[in-house]
Amino acid sequence: SKDRANREVLMPWIRFLWESYRSVLEILRYNAKLEVPYQHAAHQAFRFCLEYKRTTEFKRLCDILRNHLANLSKFVDQSQVIQLSSPESMQLQLETRFAQLNTATELELWQEAFRTIEDIHGLIAVSKRHPKPQHMAAYFKQLTRIFWVSDSRLFHAYSWYKYYMLQRNYNKALTAPEATMMASMLVLAALSIPL
Repeated sequence: SKDRANREVLMPWIRFLWESYRSVLEILRYNAKLEVPYQHAAHQAFRFCLEYKRTTEFKRLCDILRNHLANLSKFVDQSQVIQLSSPESMQLQLETRFAQLNTATELELWQEAFRTIEDIHGLIAVSKRHPKPQHMAAYFKQLTRIFWVSDSRLFHAYSWYKYYMLQRNYNKALTAPEATMMASMLVLAALSIPL
């Protein structure tokens, strides 16, 4: 009876909340003045999908965001459209994609996580500035997990290497035991590469 009550009471509210997020993203999608609320709505939608374990909605959300990003190039000539050449816009886009990657790995949607990695790589390739080191460290940390699950040992080891180097060079709070543990994980990852 509890499941039935949940279906009758909770599910309509969840559907309404999802449709609200989707509608807000559709309304705010290309306006440069509304870029920050757009990104905020995307982050809220990620939290919604994670909190309620809504994998189907999360996949749809990723497709929506991917389509919005792809369509930005069609409206480059208009004055009110988001310009990816702007460092602030690019940083907002990258932060949203990093949050999307974290949500995908938390929900264990590995295919979606891999697509998000491709999105991030594409954004980094067209960006004029390199992302913040803490974002890149989190990115490579997620890559270690994704490549381990996908059984790509070489890429797993390379991800550990990049993560270790970013932590060693930029993390001032890194302790010696943490550095030793990461170095050990790197060596083990390298040794696990089949010949």
